[in-house]
Amino acid sequence: MVIRICRILVALVAAVTGVVAPATAQEQPGQMQSQEFSREKLQAFVAAFLELDRVRQDFDAKIQAAITPGEQSDLRAEARQEMLTAIESTDGISVEEYEAIASQARQDPILAERIETSITSLKEK
Repeated sequence: MVIRICRILVALVAAVTGVVAPATAQEQPGQMQSQEFSREKLQAFVAAFLELDRVRQDFDAKIQAAITPGEQSDLRAEARQEMLTAIESTDGISVEEYEAIASQARQDPILAERIETSITSLKEK
């Protein structure tokens, strides 16, 4: 499940920033500066993550149904803007902080597990 969360994180960060984060070949564990995130910051991250995932799901069907590549591109741009707005609207986290947590979670299985546990508990409520 942690691998699935990491893949979703990569996809969502790529969607928001418009770039794909570097693969593991360049980011070996230990090379990246580990940062501790407060419980509140991680809760804000999870709230933003869930909203981004909702936006992604909303737009996936629309993008699949688009007839031309231009329509798909327009929809991707619209989705990216909604994702940015979703993060900016989430109390307690900025786009930069969201990206930093997502980036570290891809490299830190303990952080990824903490995030996954929070996501699971919120979805169960």
